[in-house]
Amino acid sequence: AGGLMYTYKAGTTDPATTYSDDTGTENTNPIVLDSDGQCDLFLDDSVIYRIILKNAAGVTQFDKDRVASIGSNLVQSFNSIAALRLRIGTTIANAAKTLGYYAAGDGGGNSFYWDGTSTATDNIGTVIKPTAVSGAGRWLAVNPNNINVKQFGAKTDGIDTTEHFQAAINFAAANGLVVNVPKGDYTIYTTVTLKEGVSLIGEKTNPHNAAIYYPSIIYHLPTVANTNVFALETPATGFTYVSCGAVENLFIFASPVGYTKYGFYLQNPLGARFDNIGASNPFVGGFLAIKGNLNGVFSNFRVSNAAVGGTRSLAAVVMLSYDGHLYSTTARFKNFYVSGSLTAGTGGLTSAFIALPAAGTSIRLEEWTVESITGVAFDIQKGNEVQIVAPYCENLPNANVDTPVIQVGVTGAAAPNNAYDTITSLT
Repeated sequence: AGGLMYTYKAGTTDPATTYSDDTGTENTNPIVLDSDGQCDLFLDDSVIYRIILKNAAGVTQFDKDRVASIGSNLVQSFNSIAALRLRIGTTIANAAKTLGYYAAGDGGGNSFYWDGTSTATDNIGTVIKPTAVSGAGRWLAVNPNNINVKQFGAKTDGIDTTEHFQAAINFAAANGLVVNVPKGDYTIYTTVTLKEGVSLIGEKTNPHNAAIYYPSIIYHLPTVANTNVFALETPATGFTYVSCGAVENLFIFASPVGYTKYGFYLQNPLGARFDNIGASNPFVGGFLAIKGNLNGVFSNFRVSNAAVGGTRSLAAVVMLSYDGHLYSTTARFKNFYVSGSLTAGTGGLTSAFIALPAAGTSIRLEEWTVESITGVAFDIQKGNEVQIVAPYCENLPNANVDTPVIQVGVTGAAAPNNAYDTITSLT
């Protein structure tokens, strides 16, 4: 009661007229709220407003800029970001909506407002600099806190979209956001760097329909061998952790000619949370490679390579060796399905899980299903502490040679003096 509502032109303190009815009866400015804290407020369709509300004591309750009536015709519509770049906003025509990134309906649409004073760097997503502007003036996303890769130009037509994924992740890293990956088939040619604290979340639909269980799919088509799909940004030192966000609901196809090394390479990740991840084709170094982990949880993975006569995947998970840096400690891998080829020979997978010498301690594997691989399913080399709980194994090894299913501490170089002894429990 007794609050005051001030109405101005957008971005200014110049008074703007409002009305108490639809016949044009002007309100006072400020409007004095009634005993219930209410007022009648009709806006001019041709004006974009700034509205400031203060209580009876003069304390500001909110300051909302760029408020328009529902009948305003000043929101310009564009089919693409390219079309938006050709238009400079004005104080009146200061709102725009893109119906897509490249074309209407492609999923990359967004809403923008014009800031004539902004000199922010064009990031191809939430900050757009018109082609004809040489100084100040930018289209800025109305809601930059909810982003997806298509709003940064990611394509689903088979063209390389590495830079668009990276642009979205870079923006999210600078603003503490999550990057969403809408349904679609994306192609990445090189390596996308996962920045500290950034989560990458794909879509998940019906978990009971295998055909659409992974709507967000990434195809990796590098032109150079030993290229990773995703890599966590490099830590400052060998003894520095990098806060790792969540990665969920993605399916990754490796290079069909064996050029993909790792699906994910994580050095010194802190608090990684990966869930509902699928993979196929050969990851020659292993799908998930971890070095120096602390408190990571990896669940609900499905990793397969049924190809015969091609490149073989090393393993679903590879714990990389301590080399004077950090140990991996407290890593949990739950509910993995790992499958190779029913036919012995080249192709398929060599192992399900490998812990190289002195890779880490307190590593727990729970409820793994492993079938049709060529070598040792669980290869725990010297200097590791690993628990294996409730594994199910079938057709191992598929080559029908004298190879164990689980091998503990009998391969690899000797662990450093300060490394743990090899300790493995099987439940």
